[in-house]
Amino acid sequence: MKSKSIIFVFILQFALIAVMFINAYMVVFFGTEVKVFARGIDPRDLLTGNYVFLEYEFKKDENITKDFSLSSNKKHFYALLKDEDQDGIFTLTLSDKKPTNNELFIISKYATDDIYASKFGIERYFLPKKEAEDLEKKLTKQKALVSLKVFNAQARITNLELVDE
Repeated sequence: MKSKSIIFVFILQFALIAVMFINAYMVVFFGTEVKVFARGIDPRDLLTGNYVFLEYEFKKDENITKDFSLSSNKKHFYALLKDEDQDGIFTLTLSDKKPTNNELFIISKYATDDIYASKFGIERYFLPKKEAEDLEKKLTKQKALVSLKVFNAQARITNLELVDE
């Protein structure tokens, strides 16, 4: 009986890792590709490694609840993705209302009183140290065109291109 329990726990560990891996990559394989503009800032952190922190240009939804910062029941905010100019470049619009089923959106990981401090999981773009340092220097003069894959209200960065302003 004890050996069966040990085998079960051993198999369960690998199964959980496999599920986590599949969940993370489902967005990349099945997601809708969108492109958005961002700016990059400091890419180094001693604990998490070398990355470029991306700051996205958000628009505020005109219908957003006026007292969203005072509302204690808000758990998430939403970034609605819209291709307003039909040029393949999407704009991110912040909202506190859950979008309809046919809208493309990303849900925040957590929310604070400040809607702009919410994290959407697309803020860090990890690179090797030298590449992160080079990209940081280039992003002081240029914008980044970030390719995202969006699936089931989650997003992953798939590519980052530099564009002139």
